[in-house]
Amino acid sequence: MLEKGGEYLPEELLVSIKQEKKDYASYIIKQQPFTNALENYLEIPKSKLFISLKDGSVKAFGKKVFDSVANIPSEELVRKGTKLKDVDDCLGDYLDVFVTHPETEEILTKHWFMSAIDWKPSSLKSELAVYYNVLVDCESLYEAFPAPKEDVVSVYSINGALLLDDDTPVLKSPYNNTRGRPSYNWQEFTAEMAKRLAKGKLPDMQKSCVIDMQAWCKEKWGVVPSETNLKNYISPFYQAKNESEIKSES
Repeated sequence: MLEKGGEYLPEELLVSIKQEKKDYASYIIKQQPFTNALENYLEIPKSKLFISLKDGSVKAFGKKVFDSVANIPSEELVRKGTKLKDVDDCLGDYLDVFVTHPETEEILTKHWFMSAIDWKPSSLKSELAVYYNVLVDCESLYEAFPAPKEDVVSVYSINGALLLDDDTPVLKSPYNNTRGRPSYNWQEFTAEMAKRLAKGKLPDMQKSCVIDMQAWCKEKWGVVPSETNLKNYISPFYQAKNESEIKSES
């Protein structure tokens, strides 16, 4: 049994506490690469949110603790055994001492500075004001950052099967968004059509050929161009096929 803080603690408990501290330190070290990657990923979203808070398009609310960082009563901080940089921990433990305006209020745009934001404890500390429990208004947030809309596509039916009549995927990721339609290797497509024409493997009906080539495009490219595009490249081969058949008959 060992004495600590005026109380006797079993030695096994102290050993367990030490082991937990070691395990926690090891966990922090292992977690660091993920933490760094997450912080790097959040840089742009944080910047966008800050700009929206600064220009007033997104509203936020918080409990105003002091009118300024300079107004924090340092003698009380010293008395509580902490420093200015530990004000967030202090607020949580000694809120009744520090809170001068306990009511939640809207944070004015003039208070927002990127350097004043402490993201983890959701606090704002600047020369103009000190807020804690900062909350973002969801309604204004959704207006400033609307959800990505799904693409509107049309479908058509061939022999009871529904096919997309569009050159782009139904859903697009907002982080991989590209302008314009995807490019296709029409030279490869034309070569395949020419090969089929030369071997006499084109179906009698052009509509059937469109279905065949849709399957070919899906297999080769992983995506199917629109029916209109396919017809534009297929029609010349059927014109050539018909002209060849007419000459053969004559």
